[in-house]
Amino acid sequence: MMMRGEINGYDPKLILVKKLYKSDIDKVQSRLSLPSNQVVTSDFLSEEESRVIYEQSVLKDRTEGLSVVLVDPLLKKHVVDLRKWKMGRRWNYVFVDGWNQVVSTNTFKVGDVYHVWSFRSRGGNLCFALVPPRNSSDSGDGHGGSSSCLSSW
Repeated sequence: MMMRGEINGYDPKLILVKKLYKSDIDKVQSRLSLPSNQVVTSDFLSEEESRVIYEQSVLKDRTEGLSVVLVDPLLKKHVVDLRKWKMGRRWNYVFVDGWNQVVSTNTFKVGDVYHVWSFRSRGGNLCFALVPPRNSSDSGDGHGGSSSCLSSW
């Protein structure tokens, strides 16, 4: 999927393996949290992208974060906002502004597990994908087959 169509992606990086919690799929909270202490690859942001997120999260100079494309397990593209929030004592990346649309399009359940990958589009834009593990028993049912499109990552 990453190599086909208008995305024509490259430079895939596993960001983390994410287990979904109630707060991740709650429409009121409206965000997917990516805990910083679970991030496997931290060099997925360019200098400019890091600056935008820093200006939004720490300096509060910006109201928006970084607009990115998120490919869901059904291979549908969504535009979401990537930000960094202080949650407790840690800074976590979060997908907001558009995350509820991802939740309503999919059949996420508490306890589902997804691999969160970053990659670059043909134009160099930062994108992400939520990929169920190859062994569908690890992520619950309802998403079988989707991972095969991304198995070369």
